[in-house]
Amino acid sequence: MNSVFITLLLPVSLFIIMFSLGLALTLADFRRVVLYPKGISIGLLNLLLISPLLAFVLAVVFKLPPEHEKLKRPQNESKRPQNKKTKSD
Repeated sequence: MNSVFITLLLPVSLFIIMFSLGLALTLADFRRVVLYPKGISIGLLNLLLISPLLAFVLAVVFKLPPEHEKLKRPQNESKRPQNKKTKSD
């Protein structure tokens, strides 16, 4: 199911984009964050609190099962046949 696009091209593309954005930063950009922390505070609040709470509310509203329940095997596949060891003389 994993294609070359997903396993190789997307991560490499993301690396190139993030690296080029990082190269464009200057000391003035970091100074601006220290002097005006409102924007970064709102962004972090959204990332760390609002987004997870929103995801939880959506999971409850749509009655999604927990991830560990989706990964369980069906009952008939849970038991694997075991090799019986016998003594051979």
